Amino acid sequence: MSLSRPEAKKAESPVNAYYRWNSQSKCFIDNQEKKEIKKLVFIVLDDSVKMLRGYNEAKGWGVYTNKIVDLRSQPFTLFNDGGAPLHPSKQSPGSGLYSEDKEKFAYHKAKYTQVMYVYVPNVGIVEIKASGAFLRELFEIQKTLGLRSFVGKVFVWEGGSNAHKKGVVEYHVPDFKSIRDADPDGAVYEEALNADKALQDYIDQTARKTITNVGNNEFDDTDEPDVDDDKIPETNNDDLPF
Repeated sequence: MSLSRPEAKKAESPVNAYYRWNSQSKCFIDNQEKKEIKKLVFIVLDDSVKMLRGYNEAKGWGVYTNKIVDLRSQPFTLFNDGGAPLHPSKQSPGSGLYSEDKEKFAYHKAKYTQVMYVYVPNVGIVEIKASGAFLRELFEIQKTLGLRSFVGKVFVWEGGSNAHKKGVVEYHVPDFKSIRDADPDGAVYEEALNADKALQDYIDQTARKTITNVGNNEFDDTDEPDVDDDKIPETNNDDLPF
């Protein structure tokens, strides 16, 4: 609080829905509605936000961190899925930079996760968390297309998937029908642009600041296989993949 703002106003999320890729069902899942999504078209608004999340079988709880945009300067803080912070210990950093405490975060099975904010017509802003095999697929697409960011790209997914194997583990990733530039003269582009203005205000108040807690409901028990540890971006790379 302050003299001009007696009560600090909590940043309100403009996100309308939360989707995740389900490797077993070979489709996207609406986390809130608990329903499968068979087709999806979206425009990427922002792909700069990062977090860590996973499931610690030994402890029997999910773990997650706050969201950040800069791996080099912003620390991650670990929480269990009940929202309680994990206190610093020999195995847990509590809070720290990813480059300095990577192994301790890994001890708690907290995986690097890319948070994509997209605009879906007739839905609004949707948050998609990409980790595991799905994140690796996005890396490969970006590399193939020679992109540094997906912002402004239209993704068209018509329900297809591609199967891969690592050892005995079979997993599926989305097979996007097309990825193209959004039409700046289109009506949907204008809707997406207006939505992004509210989104950027929210990111300014959250992920672009060093925060200590992000509240509950940040953990979802995804079944994406952890096959891409070698693809996690290093903090000394100026060309981060997202």
